[in-house]
Amino acid sequence: MQVVKVDPRHTSQTCSFCHFQHRSNRRSQSLFKCRECSYTLNADLNASYNIREKYLSSLASLGTSFAGGSTSTGLSFHPGTG
Repeated sequence: MQVVKVDPRHTSQTCSFCHFQHRSNRRSQSLFKCRECSYTLNADLNASYNIREKYLSSLASLGTSFAGGSTSTGLSFHPGTG
């Protein structure tokens, strides 16, 4: 198993549906409601979706797809070496 560090900043304030970020999107400890699109769900679940997207974006920037294949950049990601 590999552990990857993901910057958690603003993940609880950003809408995982439309990506609008605002402090008051997180209405309470448990409720997230986007001021822009009204998307509503559990605040921790919303933040976890944003953390997942940051992780997947980091894979793409390294030239690795989610399935582990290499993209056309010629770069590859090798677990345990980076």
